[in-house]
Amino acid sequence: MAGSKQWYDITMDHFQLWAEKTKIPWLVVKPHLLDVMKKARSDWPDLLTELPMLEDHKVALRLHWQKLNSDFTI
Repeated sequence: MAGSKQWYDITMDHFQLWAEKTKIPWLVVKPHLLDVMKKARSDWPDLLTELPMLEDHKVALRLHWQKLNSDFTI
């Protein structure tokens, strides 16, 4: 995305660059990204205790979240 193939390096700046390259106004994209992250941060921690997932998968998901850029950590 926007010059990076490393998911853990992706930041909001990458999404902004993508928006500019695709001629989608950043002011249209940014609120949706912020909303998704707000929902993910509020919902996912509780969902992991409720969802019928293997514990190994829950651990892997938490580790994945920790590796993300701070723009997208949960």
